Amino acid sequence: MTSQQAIDHRTPIDYIEPVLDARDAGLRYVQILNAFGNRIESGIREGNVRSVGVAFWSAAYGLGLKCCEGVSMTDRAAELGVRRATISKGAKKFVESNGLTPSFYMKDQAAGRSYCKARLNVVANGARRSV
Repeated sequence: MTSQQAIDHRTPIDYIEPVLDARDAGLRYVQILNAFGNRIESGIREGNVRSVGVAFWSAAYGLGLKCCEGVSMTDRAAELGVRRATISKGAKKFVESNGLTPSFYMKDQAAGRSYCKARLNVVANGARRSV
């Protein structure tokens, strides 16, 4: 199995479809498309290209859209002149407000907590050593 085959390319929508019947799934798709459009429109209302870009890309990463493939949130943020956290927080907000599971572009919370604990331990141990 190649590393590309090992990557789970399902999107949050893939988790909705088996749960809902066809009509409900269609209505749910429309709700999510409306939320995506509203997100872009909010960026347009702010009146600058950066806001539109952040709105689009945060929702796109949250949905796991193919247009995000091959470009990390960090690289995308650098292109837009913002921090990675700006796109990440926007993606998290979009996913949560639409009742979706995080896309494969988003770190899961357990991994984030593990990293945070490990990082805090490194910082604490470093502070002890320098004293």
